[in-house]
This record gives sequence, C-alpha cells and structure tokens, in this order.
Amino acid sequence: ETLILSIQSEKKSKDQLEVEVDRLKTELAKIKSRGVDLVHQQQILELRKDEHEKLNQHVQDLRDEIESLEAQNSALRQNAFSAGHVKVHARVLGGKVQELNEELVDIRKRAQDLQSINDATEKEKNLIEVDGEESIARLKARSAEVSAKIKLLD
Repeated sequence: ETLILSIQSEKKSKDQLEVEVDRLKTELAKIKSRGVDLVHQQQILELRKDEHEKLNQHVQDLRDEIESLEAQNSALRQNAFSAGHVKVHARVLGGKVQELNEELVDIRKRAQDLQSINDATEKEKNLIEVDGEESIARLKARSAEVSAKIKLLD
C-alpha cells in the first residue's frame, strides 16, 4: 500500500510537473513571441528613425532653399525699387530736358529776331553815313521801332 501511495504520489507529482511544464512552455512561447514582437518593433523604430533623419535633412534643405530664395527676392526687390527710382528720375529729367529744349528754341528765335534787328540797324547806320542828316531822323524812328520790338521780346 505504501508503494501504491508512493506511486500515486509520484503520478500526482508527475501530473503536476507536466501541467507546470505545459504552463512554462506556454509562458516560453509567449516570451519568444514577445521577443519576436520586440525585435520587429525595434526594426520599425530603426526604420522610423532613418525616415525621421531623412525628413529632417529634407526640411533643412528646404529651409536653406527658402533662405536663398528670400535673399534673391530681396535683391530683386531692391533692383526693382532702384529701377523705379531711376525711371522717376529719368521722367523728371526728361521733363526738364523738354523745358530746356523749348527754352532753347525760344532763345534761338529771340537771337534770330535780334540778329534781324541788328542787320536792319547796320543797314540804317550805313545809310546814315551815306545820306547824312535825313538818315538821322530815320535812324531815330528806326531806333524807336527796335526798342519797341526789344520790349516785346523780353
């Protein structure tokens, strides 16, 4: 009977050990599964890290390009402003040139009128030298006419 009890006790222990072994096998399978999951998650994290680094580099490249474009934009704006300023200055000078050209035409006309008057006076002077006293009266009349024309021109 002791032997039977001992066998039963051993069988019971064996059954308990088998249950414990099954439980440990299940736990080991879970641990292996978790290990595989962790390795998979680690690989995913490494891929994400690489993607993040590439994305950061791309963002930095874009920032550099934006900075370069902003510098070009500023330079173009400055050139456009300068060109606009030059155009305004050219318009002002163009108007001034037009005024000066008109004044030059007026001065040339006056000079031509004065030259005509001077030529007429020279003729009168020559006549005076030739005609004597009668020419003096004509010269005075002509001088009055010339003075009147000069006043009109001024």
